Amino acid sequence: SWHSEYGRPSIGLSYRISDFGNRELIGLGHSVVMMARFPLSPRSEKWQSSVDVGYGLGFIEKPFDVESNYKNLATGSVVNAAFSLTLTSSYPLTNKLRLLGGIDFLHFSNGSAKKPNLGVNVPGLLLGFNYRLESFKGSNTETSDDQKNTSNEQEGELTYNRTRIYAAFGVKEIYPPNDKTYLIYALNAQHHFTYRKKGLLGGGTDLIHDGSLPAKLSRESGKPNNNTFHSSFRCGVFGSAGLQMGSWSAYLQTGAYLINPVKSDGDVYTRMALHYQFRQGLFVCMNLKSHFGKADYIEWGAGYSF
Repeated sequence: SWHSEYGRPSIGLSYRISDFGNRELIGLGHSVVMMARFPLSPRSEKWQSSVDVGYGLGFIEKPFDVESNYKNLATGSVVNAAFSLTLTSSYPLTNKLRLLGGIDFLHFSNGSAKKPNLGVNVPGLLLGFNYRLESFKGSNTETSDDQKNTSNEQEGELTYNRTRIYAAFGVKEIYPPNDKTYLIYALNAQHHFTYRKKGLLGGGTDLIHDGSLPAKLSRESGKPNNNTFHSSFRCGVFGSAGLQMGSWSAYLQTGAYLINPVKSDGDVYTRMALHYQFRQGLFVCMNLKSHFGKADYIEWGAGYSF
């Protein structure tokens, strides 16, 4: 039923080569991204708009190197996460060919797994053509039967509560680059209720053991830190809003630390989360935690949904 609610989205794979304008220091960028295309207009209209959201792997040819490429402060790793967001509109020229235009944003980041990690951001305009091997249908008749089959199921959907608990881990570096890699362990509990048929609203709490905090605190204060255990923990509460799409759900969560030994990052944090639900309540997640747009680390977790 969620396919009908989102206008019959489609999924695909995107491969892109990006020239950042500085091949000497950065080289070329390559991205392999799984895409989800969400229609924003009915299929019966000539002008058709859609938004593409993608997440996958990015590869930077020339990352930071302390000896041979120390001027590249954008990324310290060859392998990165790649995120893309594209808004397009198209107009039919023939029954197979459409004129296409829009705006696009591409982002490379390793989630602070290796410093430096300022990230590479590529905003752009696009203009081109979309050619299909089969003719465009151009009508709602191709989906009307599906909508009829699922209408009864959708009408029966009720608001329900969902509680999720998961454990996660991550890795990160702190400055200076090429220093020690630290482990992060997190325990998260969150509760949501459904909002209409797509939305999720709720909140939760975090308990985080960040092995880099004692070293960061010591470097910022200029004094040795003899209480490494207690200064390794952060605890916070957050609000959460999400979208559910079958077995998948995506969340944007913003919270505040109740316990925070390192104040230089601020007391506010944000998490972008992607969950995949298996049967029997088990789920896995991949999340990006940040402070005011600056990546803190990537979480890899598994848990149980009640």
